[in-house]
Amino acid sequence: MFGTRRDVYLDGEAFFDVVHDEARPFAGYAGGGVARDVGTKFNVRAYPETHGVEVVVMQGSVSLHRVPQAGIVPVTGVEATTVSDVDSVLLAAADFGRVRVTGRVTTRHGVDVAARLAWLDGRLVFKDTPLRDALADLSRR
Repeated sequence: MFGTRRDVYLDGEAFFDVVHDEARPFAGYAGGGVARDVGTKFNVRAYPETHGVEVVVMQGSVSLHRVPQAGIVPVTGVEATTVSDVDSVLLAAADFGRVRVTGRVTTRHGVDVAARLAWLDGRLVFKDTPLRDALADLSRR
């Protein structure tokens, strides 16, 4: 046995299909956040323009946490479809979670998972996406 942990450090985007194993927990670190599996299929995205890490859950659930960093001050306030001022959140299927570089954790429920994972099939889907964000995705492909 090589170790008791399964840690991945990501800069970019990756899809994970993780079998939950209490003896060997999985954690994906990216953009100031960490996604810990609870037995799931999920996508992690951390590019410079995302200003943190974004996670979308296809199946199962994911525990999304901010990584404590010196000098990070939590941002207060609540937006629609957003949970804020928490250190972690449990995401289920069709949930989207984000940890900003400021440490702010936000969520949205009922997102279009197929659109967010279209890149796995070589497609890009844009809905109400600012041109600057679409251009960044297009330039990576």
